[in-house]
Amino acid sequence: MTAVHTLLIRIDELRPDSPGYPVTVFVDPFDSWPGGPGGPGGPGGPGELHRQGWIPRLHPPGEAGNGQQAWSASQLTEACSLLDGPYDARTAAAAGGLAQRMLDESEVWQVWSDYAKRSSGAGRPLLTLFDVRDAALRELPWELLVAPELGHQHIAQHHLHRLARARWQPRPLSALSLPLRVLLVVGEDDDKRLRMDAEVEAVRTALRGPVGDWHMEVLTTPTRQEFFQAYDQLRPQVLHFAGHCVNDGFGRAVLRLRPPGAEPWHLTGPEIAGRFAEHPPQLVVLNACRGKTISLDPAVSVAGQERSGVLRSAADGFLDAGVTALVTMLGDLESPSAGLFAETLYTELAAEQPLDDAVWRARRKLSDKYGLDRPDWALPSLTVTTAPTHVLGRRALTPRHAAEKRFEDPGAPMRLTVDRVTERRQLLDGFGPYGPARPVVVVTGPEKIGKTTLVRHALHIWHRNGAGTVRVDLRARGRSIAWRDALGMIGDALRVAYPAEADAALQQFDRRWRSEASGVTRLADHLSQLLPAGLGESVGLGEDQTAGLFRTFGQALDTLAEQGAGHGLVLALDDLSMIEEGAVHDLFAPYLLKPLLARPDTRVRFVLITGSATDNPGQILPWDVAAEAAHVRVGPFSAADAKDIFAEYGSALGFTAEVEDRWRQLVNAWAGGGQSGFGPISLIQAREFFRGRPQ
Repeated sequence: MTAVHTLLIRIDELRPDSPGYPVTVFVDPFDSWPGGPGGPGGPGGPGELHRQGWIPRLHPPGEAGNGQQAWSASQLTEACSLLDGPYDARTAAAAGGLAQRMLDESEVWQVWSDYAKRSSGAGRPLLTLFDVRDAALRELPWELLVAPELGHQHIAQHHLHRLARARWQPRPLSALSLPLRVLLVVGEDDDKRLRMDAEVEAVRTALRGPVGDWHMEVLTTPTRQEFFQAYDQLRPQVLHFAGHCVNDGFGRAVLRLRPPGAEPWHLTGPEIAGRFAEHPPQLVVLNACRGKTISLDPAVSVAGQERSGVLRSAADGFLDAGVTALVTMLGDLESPSAGLFAETLYTELAAEQPLDDAVWRARRKLSDKYGLDRPDWALPSLTVTTAPTHVLGRRALTPRHAAEKRFEDPGAPMRLTVDRVTERRQLLDGFGPYGPARPVVVVTGPEKIGKTTLVRHALHIWHRNGAGTVRVDLRARGRSIAWRDALGMIGDALRVAYPAEADAALQQFDRRWRSEASGVTRLADHLSQLLPAGLGESVGLGEDQTAGLFRTFGQALDTLAEQGAGHGLVLALDDLSMIEEGAVHDLFAPYLLKPLLARPDTRVRFVLITGSATDNPGQILPWDVAAEAAHVRVGPFSAADAKDIFAEYGSALGFTAEVEDRWRQLVNAWAGGGQSGFGPISLIQAREFFRGRPQ
């Protein structure tokens, strides 16, 4: 028999007329879950039913059971509270043994054992999922489950086993376009035990490797209004909360946020379930806190009483909202461990590892550092509602190396740039996969401030998603150019990027030019060489002729935008100040840009970079065009953010622990200089000074 990928063990609620808790084993359930290839379970079922059994009833405290088929509520309470107090490795093994014996009594353990042997023989991990519907049994730390077949080792520690919880909540799950959006929320930063800065930096470091794959924003101790405004604006696919999950005094496990100078506020389970349901993240990580509280006495469950909705934990609220996967902590995880777990988790996700593998590697990293005598390794708990391999699945149509080859600059590698989160969000303009939401975006700012690098980063993302993307370097000639030269340089860049398509698309423009400007030779491969300065005046082009040429050129761009999969064309002109004075305002804007703005269905986008002194697009473009265009201003870094920026830059440089102290001393000295602001050149100068090569 062939090895299987997944076993789903479902434990249902106790029924009055049943001998115990119904247990069902399903084989490879994700083959029939949304996003899976289909399987014997059908589109709405959990896969192939293999075995059914019963976990004997729990007996209230003080009542005796019948031999091995009696599990007292006190035993369960002790196991449930193990990760919430003093931890003992022997007690943990006993709790894992209790879980195993329950399954053994239900006669489903043999099923697990058989499939585990097949999976081991095939050398592939077996994912075991627990879909526990009964509230009392759900609180059991299934993450501690041990297997006699593995020498009574915790299966969550074994290299050929993955363990998670499941909730049956199937829904369609589409692959995500880049960048994957992460909102990291710091609940409170005045608790030194939490060391939130280290956790934030750990996540940022993990995600900065693959250029363009991730967009991470950090909210530190926001107010309620700030939190929801940021969430609605970003609509993250990953929500990471670093802080405390506490009992609010009404029996509710809530997320606590403490804005500076204000009263703390809470996110409750019911509020989460209602507020996030419209745009739920795919993954929620509740780190460095207790994700749920054990507020239900197992004896109450035995009595058949239901848990009140007000007692739902914050974790339950996210699952109710439709979150695809949830990582919580079963107890209080100290900050160093939380940082290590987060860094490993996101490093693995950045490497496109499946979520269950990422959690397993992060758990293994904790046990490797702290051992099994501390509870750190057992605290992370993963819950999924679909196959872990489908969570955060990416839809990148262009290989990373192809995009980097087109937009990377050896003199200014994108991976060594400070993450201008706000400006990039503005440039991405709605996070559409194939370009900004508006047809025209103007990027302004001083020289040497990072405008070109910012735009290259965005072009890289759009190109990975499948859009046609071209950057035109109007500074290449080192002098001011006429409008005809600018059109020629755009044509040249299009031909280099898309040779066959651009040649075909520009043929009509070629014919129009020959018709309007008699005596001009055929427009060939290097369009700019055939349009020397002053040519327009020499052939006496009138306003109608000039407008016709621009209109035909715009039609060629429309044709190119429909090529391939029809994902559009983004043209970045860098920079506009190189075009002769008045040409952008009087020719490009009314004849090329304005028609685009008038057509909401256009697939052509222009990103206009200007190095002029003004930050007002209205001084570059006519007021009606400027009013419709998006505007991104790139300015100096704030001196108040100097330490964070230098620390991020040092992380990007890959400084080792041996040199971090010296780099930190330089950062502190630089940040204490009282500068009003600084640009990327300051980072380069600091780097060279640090390396002993001052510039």
